[in-house]
Amino acid sequence: MKNIILKTVTSLLIIGGFSSCDDFFNPESKGSLLEGDYVKEKSELYTAYFGLGALVADVADQAVFLEGLRGEFLEPTDNAPQEIWDVYNYESDLKGNSHADPKGYYKIINNANDYIAHLDDFRKKNPSVLSEAYYLGLGGGAVRFKVWSYLMIAKLYGEAVIINDPITQYTDINKYPKASFDQIIDQCIEWMENGDRGYNGRNTIRWSKDDFLLIVGNNETASDLEWNRITPVYQALLAELYLWRRDYTKSLENCLNLITEGANEASFLLNLSDYNGEWISMMKQYTRKEHINAAFYSYLKGQTNRIHRYFSNQLPNQYVVKPSKMTMERYNRQVRNGNSLGDQYRGNGKTFKTTDGQVVVNKFSTGITSINVHYNDVIIPIYRASDIYLFMIECLNNLGRFEEASVFLNGGINAYFDAPNGKWVGVFADKGYPTALYKASGDRSCAGVRGRVDLAPVNVPTDEIIQLGTLAQSYIAKMDSCLVEETCLESAGEARGYYAMLRNARNYPEMRAHWAKDVASKYGEKGAVIENLLASDINNWFIKYDLND
Repeated sequence: MKNIILKTVTSLLIIGGFSSCDDFFNPESKGSLLEGDYVKEKSELYTAYFGLGALVADVADQAVFLEGLRGEFLEPTDNAPQEIWDVYNYESDLKGNSHADPKGYYKIINNANDYIAHLDDFRKKNPSVLSEAYYLGLGGGAVRFKVWSYLMIAKLYGEAVIINDPITQYTDINKYPKASFDQIIDQCIEWMENGDRGYNGRNTIRWSKDDFLLIVGNNETASDLEWNRITPVYQALLAELYLWRRDYTKSLENCLNLITEGANEASFLLNLSDYNGEWISMMKQYTRKEHINAAFYSYLKGQTNRIHRYFSNQLPNQYVVKPSKMTMERYNRQVRNGNSLGDQYRGNGKTFKTTDGQVVVNKFSTGITSINVHYNDVIIPIYRASDIYLFMIECLNNLGRFEEASVFLNGGINAYFDAPNGKWVGVFADKGYPTALYKASGDRSCAGVRGRVDLAPVNVPTDEIIQLGTLAQSYIAKMDSCLVEETCLESAGEARGYYAMLRNARNYPEMRAHWAKDVASKYGEKGAVIENLLASDINNWFIKYDLND
């Protein structure tokens, strides 16, 4: 893999003396950082850290398009360049394709390695400038940026070159080991749990008015600060990593840990308190109750992305991709409570919309059909509350806790909480669920993934007919398949659905053909070719990009 790593820290030129929070989201990116100038003051540690967050924003939109084009959500329009069509058509080698290039992810990894090395050096020379907790928290955050990048590479490409040292110049990195999908997952868990140069991914730092003294005039509360949401939280990362490893007990533990922590701030509960769990608005504005981690783009701060340019059909936007017919049909066939058809909160008019005779992705902007849409800010979720609940449901299902799984997927927890005595009852008793999941006004209680958008429950067998053995295993497989469908509905356009299919196809080889047919249904005459490609070999689900050249 030659020349794929950019010179280290090229986007993190250190600038001291910031006077406002705006500057932190706009680290200078034109120069390169000289070793002798790196990290002389603690302010520079903060600045470089937020530069890592800026690098995540550089690739977040790329992930949306790569997953959507290869999954069932998106298809190219007649305006799409050949590179987009090549990604869509599963070309055998996408080397040189800028949309498929993994360089941005490796850039995060390389800069995270460099940051950790310099942080460690600064810490040894200046042990009292920051508290030990802050040093460990900054290092832990850098580890999580690195781990998130490797997890994305695993899902996109199926393999990765493992680099654990900062690279300071263009070099041939074939000397570094290449890891398989499962090896990447194991290595990421090792970094998270046991550390990288003494910094493990569980160590966190909490940005608040009192702690983050570099922000002058900051009046936001700790629970509202966006800076707390730009770094992937360790519980979400570990929950997903352990899910890929099929360690459902540890994945569930991290899900519950995060939900409990969020519940203390009245967050991450899938409530119905605003606009059916704020599902309508949460892609258009920062929503504390839903956004666990996100990439933020501000037009006024000059933070650009391709969401509006590719999705909107209003000039000067390019309208490069559109929702597939299969995606729209998936929403339209959903049954609402009361037996009406159509997903009213996540379907027509919300996730997609018809304007000027063309169907556009409507999810990320209040004004996707406006000629001024490019002025709107964009939020791309990295993790949000529903992701954690879908992870948790998959864990509960595979652990044989079927009734709990069904409750969180469907109608919510109200019937399982004894409000007068403030305790859980039935199968929810003594399971570690936070009491904050229940609110005195019923519409504010955790309503379940489908419940908060008023969809009829998925029909599942009762515990009385679930027997240990073959029937139970058959039910687990069926429920896992339902969760893939629900992920495609809940998280369309967020780089989720295709990877839920991938995990299901890896866990149940017999399901590979089913999901291959599902994806291939959007391809028309070429559908049979794509279906055979995906059904024949699990490795064909990954992007083919020659990492050795």
